[in-house]
Amino acid sequence: MATALPTFPSFDPNADQGAPGVRFKKYIARFRNLIVATDIDDPKRQKALLLHYIGEEVNDIFETLTVSEPAEEETVLDVTIKALSEYFTPKQNPVFEEYKFRNAKQTNDEALMTYYTRLKQLSLTCEFHDADREIKSQIIQHGRSQRLRRKALIDPTITLAKLLEMGKAAELADSQAANLERTENVSHFTTGRSKNHNKARFQSRSPGTRVKCRNCGGTYPHEGGKTACPAYGKECRSCGKLNHLQSVCLQDRQCSNPTNPRQRRYPQTAERQDVRAMDNTAETDYSDDSDEVGVFRINVYNMTSDRNKHPLFDVTIEGTLLTIMADSGSSINILDEQDYNKLSPRPSLEQTRVKVHPYQTETPLPVLGQFTSTVASETVNRTETFYVVKETSGSLLSWRTSTDLQLLKVVKPITHQNLPTVEQLTTQYQDLFQELGKLKDYQVQLHIDEGVPPVAQPHRRVPFHVRKQL
Repeated sequence: MATALPTFPSFDPNADQGAPGVRFKKYIARFRNLIVATDIDDPKRQKALLLHYIGEEVNDIFETLTVSEPAEEETVLDVTIKALSEYFTPKQNPVFEEYKFRNAKQTNDEALMTYYTRLKQLSLTCEFHDADREIKSQIIQHGRSQRLRRKALIDPTITLAKLLEMGKAAELADSQAANLERTENVSHFTTGRSKNHNKARFQSRSPGTRVKCRNCGGTYPHEGGKTACPAYGKECRSCGKLNHLQSVCLQDRQCSNPTNPRQRRYPQTAERQDVRAMDNTAETDYSDDSDEVGVFRINVYNMTSDRNKHPLFDVTIEGTLLTIMADSGSSINILDEQDYNKLSPRPSLEQTRVKVHPYQTETPLPVLGQFTSTVASETVNRTETFYVVKETSGSLLSWRTSTDLQLLKVVKPITHQNLPTVEQLTTQYQDLFQELGKLKDYQVQLHIDEGVPPVAQPHRRVPFHVRKQL
């Protein structure tokens, strides 16, 4: 009695879902599971079932193939599958396959295990001696997680399985932390605040609220403006800087409180560099995975002004051309929301604990997130991390990124020496500058062009009236 055949998909050799050889290998694996489930043992029936399910287009291809007779341990199904596999799987070039493997990088929205599966499939055609070692190296070099990369570099003996286990745990922790932090409110900040705005902010406080001056420790605001502050023009006895007293010096607090790990890690420097658009005066978060919070102070310029006034350069981010200011004092790359919306395709943002403070304010800029992308100048391209802020006041490239892209060049100062004048030399060495000089024990080498033919010049004839004297 005939039985109904179970439903099974056909094979489309022209589908845009990867190499047909790899897809055909998966299709045959599923087909073998089908014949086991249906309990079909006859090889001829298995071959007929394969050609029935595989589709009309592949049947036409099979009719053009030369199928050899089965060997002793082979069946008609085996030789059929072998012939079709050779047709769908062209001869691979190991060099090019390895090139594709080396250029496979984890995307912003790609999970670690998805990235591992993609590398595993690419390694099948690379003929690696140790595929797990190559996959581990690729994850360390081109994976998204900086924390996972650091842990792998600390322990060179870490295995691929351990690396994947740590990566999955880190992604799970980040996802759970993001859900917990999603309910937090973000402080908003508008650039270009006027003095009247700040004054109104302080006047709106209740009369009983006392605001402490950060420079002298007294009541703020001072009557008469900033020049009325007792610390105005005074030099701090702790750090030597102007306009604040020792009692409120931040550097003095760091030295007196060594138990604060963040202050020990990021001490303030004794000098302060002039910057164009950003002044890094506090901690920097070396990694978004860190529990430390990086604080930056920013002073935004008008990015639409003349290029001759500000160091504005055209760079390409995610294939989009943007005009960004190169900052010699910045340590992070900032992209405002307006420039971020211009990117196509727009990269997904990751949450970050980095806080960006405008200059001399307590309210941080609302950081929407961060993303890692390739930024390219006319000659160089680099992979950098950008922090997206909810502002439209322009974007910044850090000092390191600007120098790597050859937009800025660091010129070391040259110490000029006071060279002696000619009068000083003649006075100091008078015996050498009297009468005719002579070089003793020195052989002069004349530089003669051998290609020029010599010409004999006759002696000058001596006049008659001077011959007796000669």
